[in-house]
Amino acid sequence: MLNLRDPFIFELPEFDWCEIKSNEWKTLPCLSGRTASQEDVQNGSAVFTAERGSLPHAINLPACALYHDVDKGKKIPSVIIQAEAIGEEVYLGIRFFTGGNAVCKIDEVELIGQI
Repeated sequence: MLNLRDPFIFELPEFDWCEIKSNEWKTLPCLSGRTASQEDVQNGSAVFTAERGSLPHAINLPACALYHDVDKGKKIPSVIIQAEAIGEEVYLGIRFFTGGNAVCKIDEVELIGQI
């Protein structure tokens, strides 16, 4: 998982990141075609905002994925709701089906199905 001390990104945890029902993931609010604002994070359509220099990354959202948690040695079912490029890296805002969220790099997830 991304170290949020990275100078490019900060997370705003005000939104209640509740559990996702398996039949409702396709209707989750998400951010596509632009970068996130603080308002997007507060209303739950994004997980993070970039301080500067990000661009939207082309991916069909929301998208199901498995997040590779290397600390726990597990693949965690999640939904990608945001994708932004900063420099050479692509960062994702993801929500976990069990509740909660994370910011990670694109190489930390395995996409499930079509994107």
